[in-house]
Amino acid sequence: MPGVDIILVSSPTTGYDLRPYVDFRRLEIEEGFSAKSDILRFEITIPYSDLQAGLVIKPRFGHIIMVSIDDMKEFEGIVIQTEDRFLNPKTMDVAVECWDYTHLLDKRLVTQSYGFQTASDRVIAVLTEFAPLFAQDTTYIQTNDYILPPQEYDHELVSSVLDNIAESIGYQWYVDSFRRVHFAPSLVELSPLSANYNNILDADTNPEIFDLIVNEDGSNLHNTVIIKDFKQRASQGWNPTVPGEIFVGEGSARTFYALQAEPWPDLSSMSVTVNGSPRTLQVDLLDGGQGGTASFDGLPGYAYVNFEAWGVRFPNVDLPGTGSIVNVQYDYVLPDQSAVFFDATSQQEITYRSAYDDDGEYQAMISLPDWYVDRPSQTSPQTTVEIYAQQVLGREAWPVISGKFSTYMRGWRSSQMFELTSNVRDIYDPIVYANSGHTLKVPVKVWTQRVRKTVQALTPGGSVQALLTEVEFSDHPYRR
Repeated sequence: MPGVDIILVSSPTTGYDLRPYVDFRRLEIEEGFSAKSDILRFEITIPYSDLQAGLVIKPRFGHIIMVSIDDMKEFEGIVIQTEDRFLNPKTMDVAVECWDYTHLLDKRLVTQSYGFQTASDRVIAVLTEFAPLFAQDTTYIQTNDYILPPQEYDHELVSSVLDNIAESIGYQWYVDSFRRVHFAPSLVELSPLSANYNNILDADTNPEIFDLIVNEDGSNLHNTVIIKDFKQRASQGWNPTVPGEIFVGEGSARTFYALQAEPWPDLSSMSVTVNGSPRTLQVDLLDGGQGGTASFDGLPGYAYVNFEAWGVRFPNVDLPGTGSIVNVQYDYVLPDQSAVFFDATSQQEITYRSAYDDDGEYQAMISLPDWYVDRPSQTSPQTTVEIYAQQVLGREAWPVISGKFSTYMRGWRSSQMFELTSNVRDIYDPIVYANSGHTLKVPVKVWTQRVRKTVQALTPGGSVQALLTEVEFSDHPYRR
């Protein structure tokens, strides 16, 4: 029905209408761009007689709260915190704070090791094992070709794992009110400005926006990124004809054949033959010999690769015979690599603006000792570290344009995109301006980072007469 509906769900089949008890002047909804930041706050005043009669129950931790404003769902999440007091002997006041469903996502900690896999596959694997409630519908997790390096997670929050994966490839993620995880490279939902203003906020002329503040902040500007300490895949992997290491079998005198270099931790990049006959490979210490029909030592026809000890182990039941030829082909690891990436346009623009800056360069160093760097595919023009560096430069190579405003325009949500311009304030896209030789000024794209909604007034019939929305925005969707 029109107005504000607020329902407490105490079980899959039981709900209570809190609308008669809510003080709508104290109802507040905050939506954030990052995970675990959608919050609902409200207060209810309950006659003690209604509690005794079972007409309503006091909200408690774990209850589900759903809020709709004029038949549009604005929030659904979990009661996290309550504070109650008696206003008088017959009336109880309860202040309630709710969080979105990300709180359920973090019930179990991630304790698992993963090998090379795409980012989307790892997200699904983590959800399936540690947050199965959120793995029932994975259609909103966008498939991609970004190959993540091996990673061991030691009692980490699911949301933290998803944050790290998303940040490393420039993706964004969130949980919707149907407990579905969205994981995509960019969020392209247009703002309510698209209805009447072509999705452009002209700060000089728009009559529906007020209290606009715009900031430019270069305190964290870095347009040269030095990435060091990562491990890189040697080029041998792209040429399978390059010979690997050759050993002469020693029968029962030798079960382990040590390699000269650290093997690239991916079984698909290796092959082991004995007198030309291929062995089936498994990872030693993880799945070696656990076939159910043999001892822990291993199975006939198999070889077990130990990535920690840099070698190949053969089971005692099927050792290479004395004098046999053992051929191990593998991609190896180049340790302690470093690379420098920079945004030349940013450096030139900073020099152009400053009378005393001779090169416009601002450096930052990032150490990635646990990263195994490879190309997402054999045809990819960039390695994973290049992709990561471009994401860092995309966030930090230019001053941040951010701000906030208030409006009574309906339909604002976090993660929406619109364009901002102003002749009076001289607001424009600085990258386009610099690349045009300082001749072309176009609106700058910005994304809503946080949205706060409060009910200001209701009609006598209970419909929302005034919903004040306060919007914070930034010119980069992945800024934190």
